[in-house]
Amino acid sequence: MYLKHLLGCILSKNGFRINIYLSEDYSNSSFVTRGDVRLTSVIEMTTKELARKIEAIKALGFVRSARKGPTGIGHTFEGLMGYSENNISVPDWGVVELKTTRKNSDNLITLFSKVPKRRKGLTPKLLVEKYGYWDERKQRQALYTSINGTKPNSLGWILKIDEKENTLKIFHNGTEVAYQPLKELESIIDRKVNNLALVLADTKTKGKDEFFHYNEAWLLANPESENLIGLIRGGYLIFDWRMHIKSTGRARDHGPGYRIKESSLPKLYSEKVKLV
Repeated sequence: MYLKHLLGCILSKNGFRINIYLSEDYSNSSFVTRGDVRLTSVIEMTTKELARKIEAIKALGFVRSARKGPTGIGHTFEGLMGYSENNISVPDWGVVELKTTRKNSDNLITLFSKVPKRRKGLTPKLLVEKYGYWDERKQRQALYTSINGTKPNSLGWILKIDEKENTLKIFHNGTEVAYQPLKELESIIDRKVNNLALVLADTKTKGKDEFFHYNEAWLLANPESENLIGLIRGGYLIFDWRMHIKSTGRARDHGPGYRIKESSLPKLYSEKVKLV
């Protein structure tokens, strides 16, 4: 996220200072709109203040989820913190995005979407027609599949790193179908998730309710190329095709996505500071 101009600050009802910035990229931020200007709100606190706040939440032990489903962990934590902004300004770190995750979670989160470069002449429609499958339930040709770097999936897809060309390549049954320069992926990661404050929680269920114990937190910065390659090869970072042919005969592309296991996020970063 790019923050361009500090416009001022306000105090929240909880006593936090909230800086208001004019933002170039607010796709992952909380913002308010004033006329044609969009403003990004960012909580400001020191690492000690952030650590003390999380320590106080840790001391509560297991807390009942305030919302059912996978988003309950983040929603509940926001309520305990006392604000809904998920961006925090930390001295010497800049603006960090606050994320919560269940420990040892296999849930996948989308890091970003990026269309890879396809082989010459391979249009989205041809890609689905040639490498997709017939979806009996929806009666259409489709290509929805998750691809990792450890072994071919059930449809024959696999990711491979070409270190000589510094490129991620996408293969189908031994044929290179598309590729992505690693520099492009690194650039997107630097823009989207360069700094994170990651809070982890143990979970338990009682009846239909889920409970969270937020008991570990890290500041993460400086994602590295070697770490990115390791995550791809280890199967932690995957690539998704998300396409089908509409009844009109045209291709519908929901945008290829790069996803990562929540619990594997720290492996992407070279700089880690434990808060709690």
